[in-house]
Amino acid sequence: MVGRDPSPDINEESPLISPQPAVNGDVEEQRLSASPLLAVEEGQHDHSALSRSSWYLILLTLSIGGLQIVWSVELSNGSPYLLSLGMSKALVACVWVAGPATGAVVQPYIGLLSDRCKVSWGKRKPFMLGGMVGTVISSFLLAYAKELMSVFGGLGEDAKYEGTWKTMTIIWATVLMWLLDFSINTVQAAIRAFICDGAPACDQERANAYASRIIGVGNVVGYIFGYLNLPRYFSFLGNTQFKGLVAIASIALSSTVLISVLTIKERNPKLDPPSATDEEGSLGIVGFFKQVRLAVRRLPPSIRRVCDIQFFAWMGWFSFLYYITTYVAQLWVNPRLTPGLSPEEVDELWAKGTRIGTFALLLYAIVSFSTNLILPFLVVPSYSPKSGQADRSEIGHGRSDSHLSAYRTDRSNPRTSFANKLLKRIQIPGLTLRRAWLLSQILYVTCTFSTFFISTPTAAIAMTAVVGISWALSLWAPFALISADIAHRKDAKRKGLKVKTTSVDGDEEEDRAGIILGLHNVAISAPQIIATLISSLIFQALQTPRNMPDVNDSIGWALRFEYLIPKLTNLKEIMVGEDMPRRGLPADFLWGYQIEGAVDADGRGPSIWDTFCKIPGKIADGSSGEVACNSYNRTADDISLLKQTGAKAYRFSISWSRIIPLGGRDDPVNPAGIKHYQKFVDDLVDAGIVPFVTLFHWDLPAELDERYGGFLNQDEFVRDFAHYARVMFEALPKVKHWITFNEPFCSTILGYHSGVFAPGHTSDRSKSPVGNSSTEPWIAGHSILVAHAEAVKIYRDDFKSKAGGQIGITLNGDWAEPWDAEDPEDVKACERRLEFAISWFSDPIYFGHYPQSMIDQLGDRLPTFTPEESALLKGSNDFYGMNTYTANYIKHKPASSGPPALDDYSGHLEILQHDKTGRSIGPETQSPWLRPCAPGFRKLLNWLSHRYGRPVIYVTENGTSIKGESKLSSTEILQDNFRLQYFRDYITAMAEAVAEDGVDCRGYMAWSLLDNFEWAEGYETRFGVTFVDFEHDQERHLKKSALALKGIFEEFIAKA
Repeated sequence: MVGRDPSPDINEESPLISPQPAVNGDVEEQRLSASPLLAVEEGQHDHSALSRSSWYLILLTLSIGGLQIVWSVELSNGSPYLLSLGMSKALVACVWVAGPATGAVVQPYIGLLSDRCKVSWGKRKPFMLGGMVGTVISSFLLAYAKELMSVFGGLGEDAKYEGTWKTMTIIWATVLMWLLDFSINTVQAAIRAFICDGAPACDQERANAYASRIIGVGNVVGYIFGYLNLPRYFSFLGNTQFKGLVAIASIALSSTVLISVLTIKERNPKLDPPSATDEEGSLGIVGFFKQVRLAVRRLPPSIRRVCDIQFFAWMGWFSFLYYITTYVAQLWVNPRLTPGLSPEEVDELWAKGTRIGTFALLLYAIVSFSTNLILPFLVVPSYSPKSGQADRSEIGHGRSDSHLSAYRTDRSNPRTSFANKLLKRIQIPGLTLRRAWLLSQILYVTCTFSTFFISTPTAAIAMTAVVGISWALSLWAPFALISADIAHRKDAKRKGLKVKTTSVDGDEEEDRAGIILGLHNVAISAPQIIATLISSLIFQALQTPRNMPDVNDSIGWALRFEYLIPKLTNLKEIMVGEDMPRRGLPADFLWGYQIEGAVDADGRGPSIWDTFCKIPGKIADGSSGEVACNSYNRTADDISLLKQTGAKAYRFSISWSRIIPLGGRDDPVNPAGIKHYQKFVDDLVDAGIVPFVTLFHWDLPAELDERYGGFLNQDEFVRDFAHYARVMFEALPKVKHWITFNEPFCSTILGYHSGVFAPGHTSDRSKSPVGNSSTEPWIAGHSILVAHAEAVKIYRDDFKSKAGGQIGITLNGDWAEPWDAEDPEDVKACERRLEFAISWFSDPIYFGHYPQSMIDQLGDRLPTFTPEESALLKGSNDFYGMNTYTANYIKHKPASSGPPALDDYSGHLEILQHDKTGRSIGPETQSPWLRPCAPGFRKLLNWLSHRYGRPVIYVTENGTSIKGESKLSSTEILQDNFRLQYFRDYITAMAEAVAEDGVDCRGYMAWSLLDNFEWAEGYETRFGVTFVDFEHDQERHLKKSALALKGIFEEFIAKA
């Protein structure tokens, strides 16, 4: 259990807080100003978290339907049209490289340009309109290639299509295909970013589901017109099928883009704060590639995984999309291509075959559209705004009557509509978006493999239709996952959280939708270039003349080659980060509880706390820990409680004075004490619960303090602790997780500075006759560090290889937020605060030396490590044990206040609970030093991960007291909704730190399983998830939080 820091402004009162419980004792109904770490600017309501209407999402995504009609024309009739111009299949394959090549360059380039765009009516709309105009113009110029070249060449109507005319037409068509793809990719990049920007995080799956449905409609419309004989029914559109399709596609694109542009309002980018990205150089050729390289380095890990999957998947999709029409047509014309047919008759056969191939794509589009229409209702949403949380961004606007409490009794909306209930009922349990995507990839591979056995156009049409299911997921899943991730990370950064990228330089510039979606398109386009070249080689080797049957099945082999590529894809990769952020924790994540208790039994000797508790006034309620929750005599009961709660781990402390009553290396060992802990560990292991054992939790044997001053005598203390550690390592071989010291900051600062913890040393002679607050804390801390390193060396040298365990230390520390975020001195003070509180112990363990800020301030009062001690300490941690409960505002002390006081232990600063505007870091609890602040927890996890090279972290203590809880009735105590909400918020923050920021957190121990003796706060403060009735033989009763914690973790822990 963490001790109280004596510095916070515990007596401050805020008009935004109602610190007292209601008359009826309903503590959970406290109104509070939620953490300003979640707040937006004063007076501004952030609507980004609010769910949008269906009509809004339809208008937002409508333009992509018009674009898809353009794509459907190019995909279904592009190859036949180019072949009709006289291109060979090999040349057509090379021409098709225009799509992926321009996509790989244009989309990230347009993404960067639009990210930087400062046009007042929107950063995406100018590129949507420009791309639309370019697409329409280049489409018509391509459709009329023959006629234009005839005019330019001065040829008559009776001229034969050959020679120079044919060559110039092919060249013209090739150039126009590149220009067309350039324009299409421009409008596509802008539309995708437009959708991502326009939908909040909670609606990204819905928005992209609507986009995929509208794409399905576009496909159906495009393929219906492609199947119809347009020159016969719509001759006014053009005298060829391709001309008619181009006219229809142009009308569709223009109308849908204009509707979206005119009805959806984009945020004025001039209102956005300046970004470092805007100043990172020009976007010339060199500048562009520099920016792309930088964006790749910044790419969030979760988005990088999606891009990796897409790279392999699109090596398979390329041949299907570009050649399936020709594949079906080839199967239809093969038996009809007989010797002696005229070129006109061959053209007529291929025209009809192409329409049949287009009919196959029509069925494919209908299946895809139907899948997109139905599947979103069956898939369990990865993210949905929770009642009471969706409006969090509106918390903290500076008016108490507008504050929504994150800690209310009931956060759910009882008026759930019938439609919502029905939709939830038809969802398939366990069918998440990622799992649906995985199944669709498997289905696609199966369909592609079937081409080995397909020999008729009917079978090919059926196979094409089934692939529509896979295509539907490809249009939805990756874009939804990427867009949701971008939106989540923008939300996190707006709240002040640091989010992890894969950048090696630690750069954390804003995630921008344009460039990220552009890089995603590179992952789609680059494999298409590879597939294009390979397909071209296949056609070069196997193709036959257009007027002869394709006995070599060249297109079939191109499709089959693509079957091999998805086999190389690790399909399980799709499941990585399952349902982020809901699935943020690894499958082997350990969660449980922490407790320790000590009684005078089985030969236990006195500790410094036994002596300290007998001094009047040292404990808030005059109590002691002699009985506490009596865990020593009720281990079976406590294990039963653990099993009821579903806990997977249990952290407890060894009482040194129970093992060696006098404590010293030459003093006798107590067999009864060892036997007790051996049985306890055996019982835990038999119950399937992983024991985490702490060797030292503040209770130094009293004899050692009297004999040589305890921590103040480094040589003696280190030897005695090393001996004690060896005894325990030998006695408990089944323990796989060892912790040397718990919260040495509390042992030293609270025990040797302020004197509020045992042994009570302080320079304040009104509190203690002994102590020097300016030197003793640093001496004691130095001794603890060296003792830790010695114990780790013993374990690693003599026990680790046999036991296969891990050993580390547990440090306490809370996040530091600047009192004035605009004051760089407050920001620097926050770093000093973290270094004095945490890095004091963690820097020597990871780096072998103290933080420079401490060396600068403390000078020779801070002991120095010998080279041997430094080498012993560096790397002496298999994991980082993290105890944290709250956060504080930090305000620097100005130079006018003079140099730091000799007894200053925090870095010459003020530790406050309210910021410059008077807002509280969080709601009050029974512990004056503790106010919940889950965003600070996530920030601290990131800070530790970044500073120490992503160490394995176990959260070994986290929990909260409730104001006035000890005065409630036993019935009211069991309804600890405040504590339950605390756990939910903190566990959510931890899961997001793992899933989105890359923090390597492996376990979480709630403080605590039982209401217990809370050191200097005695029994007035309760932290347990189990109510202990101290007046009735320590009877145990599980609180609401204990029963709910398992469900919370099940939401986040990935399935094995």
